[in-house]
Amino acid sequence: DPMNLANGTTIQYLRFTRLSTLSQLNNFGPTNNEINDCEAFSFNTYSTSCTGNDSISYALEYAVGGGSWNQALPYANRAPTLSLSLANFPGAQPGTNVRLRIRYTASGGADAYSDVLTYNVISCSPNIVSFTSQDTSCSYTPPLDGGFTVTFDRPLNNGEQLTNLSLHWAGADNILDTADDVPVYDALASATYTGTTFSWPNGLDAGVYRLIYQSGGSNSVEQYEPITIGNPPALTFNASWTDVDCFGENTGSILINASGGTPPYEYLIPEISGSAVPFSGNSVLIPNLTSGDYNIQVFDSNNCTERL
Repeated sequence: DPMNLANGTTIQYLRFTRLSTLSQLNNFGPTNNEINDCEAFSFNTYSTSCTGNDSISYALEYAVGGGSWNQALPYANRAPTLSLSLANFPGAQPGTNVRLRIRYTASGGADAYSDVLTYNVISCSPNIVSFTSQDTSCSYTPPLDGGFTVTFDRPLNNGEQLTNLSLHWAGADNILDTADDVPVYDALASATYTGTTFSWPNGLDAGVYRLIYQSGGSNSVEQYEPITIGNPPALTFNASWTDVDCFGENTGSILINASGGTPPYEYLIPEISGSAVPFSGNSVLIPNLTSGDYNIQVFDSNNCTERL
C-alpha cells in the first residue's frame, strides 16, 4: 500500500537493491586482475538478483597509479555490466595500474563508494600473421631437423619477451585434439625475436602443431594453428644385375633404380670404391664387374637412405 509521509509526500513503492562488492561481482583475484591494452573487457557493477529488469544510477571513477580519482562515466542510470577498454582511462598504459570504483550518489559522500579494484595494465601479446615451415630432411627420424618461422604483427616492446612457449603435437594422425596428441611436445620458458619473425630453435619431427605463447600476464595467452611440417617421400631403390659371361671375366653389370627422397642420388659399393658415386638421373648402370657379392647403399641429397 502507498505510504504517506508527514510532509504530505506519498511513496508508492520502495525498491531495495542488493549491492555486492565489486570484487565478488568480477571474480577479482590474483589470477584475474589484468587489463589488456588492445581488448575490451566486461565490468560488473551491481547484482540483478534483486533489481530484476530495473537499473540503478551510479558513476564510474578511476585513478592511474597513485594519482587522483577521475570520472570515467558520469552519474546516470546504467546497466549492471559495462563494456570498457583502456581508452576509458586516459593516462593508463602497459606497466601501470588502474584503480576502479563505483560512486552510488550524484555528489559523493562518506558512504557513497564501492570497494576499489586495482588492475594491472598489460600489453596484448603480438599476433601471428603467417608462418613458413622447413620440412624434415628424411622420411624417418632421427634426424629431427624440421622447423618453422612465424611472423608477428609487431616487434617486441622494450623489455618485452615471449614466455611460456609450448608446442602441441597432433600425433601420428596429424589431427589436433585427438587421442594420440602430445600436449607438450617441446617448450621454452622464454624467447625474444628481432624485427617481426621468430624461428623455433629446436629441431622438430614432421606433423601438425599448435603454438601457445604469451608476452604479458596470464590474460595475454595466444595460440596459433595449424603449423604443418612436411617430410619427403621415403627413398627406395632396386637393383638388377647381369652375370659374367665366362669364369674370370669382368662382363657383369648392376643396374640401380632409385625414387623418392630428395634427388639427386648417389650410390656406394664398398667392394668397388670407398667413395659415393653420383647417379645420372634416377638410374645408374655399373659395368665391367667380376663375379662376387656386392653391397649397395643409395643416398639422396640429404644423405637419407632406404629404411626397410
